[in-house]
Amino acid sequence: VTSLFPKNKEVEDANNDRLDELDREVHLFEATDIGSSTILDSSVAAKRILQLKTGCRVMLIRNFDEALGLVNGALGTIKGFMRAQGARTTDGVLQELKEDDLVLEETPPSPGSSERLYPAVELDRMVIANGEAIRDYRLYHVLEEEFKVESGGGIVARRIQLPLVLAWAVSIHKSQGQTLDYVKVDLTNVFAAGKTTSSSLALTSLTRSIFYQGQAYVALSRAVSVEGLEVH
Repeated sequence: VTSLFPKNKEVEDANNDRLDELDREVHLFEATDIGSSTILDSSVAAKRILQLKTGCRVMLIRNFDEALGLVNGALGTIKGFMRAQGARTTDGVLQELKEDDLVLEETPPSPGSSERLYPAVELDRMVIANGEAIRDYRLYHVLEEEFKVESGGGIVARRIQLPLVLAWAVSIHKSQGQTLDYVKVDLTNVFAAGKTTSSSLALTSLTRSIFYQGQAYVALSRAVSVEGLEVH
């Protein structure tokens, strides 16, 4: 079940709570930043510090191959962690795996070790087959990607990090375009945030009302069916 919230802070808190509940080893991925980390924190989706465990729900934050459903917003589950296989190539951020390829190691490398384990992620891809959208599951070994901040025609900062974020919970804004089999929607703060005081300008009140109603519509329309929708 994917939970949708209107505010990023609610999403972050919900994901951290679910991460804490998992009784598995934490694998820590610290980004390599070239340039201002502060600028990167506010400009790219990749996290400076990313904590993952086997069993985590995650989301891709970069487009790789639209035809294969490997797009920004694609959801998946971490099946475990394993060493990178073979030489790294520029297009090798996502390496497809077969079940026989899985050589999982649960214990993360010791601090300061040059060895790294990367997540093996089963992605829930939506693909078109015979004119119909169907859900397809495939395993990928996810390595680091480079995220850039550009200004004035040049690159001012770079971050090298896994193109993943935790995704038991997702913001309503980020969920646009997704189709979810089971979704829990928290609209409490959507309508609370839409309330205005009597001194508010009528135009401002109307604009806010339209915006928050739009958020509610986006959230509710992510569900495939009424049976897979839970509203709070």
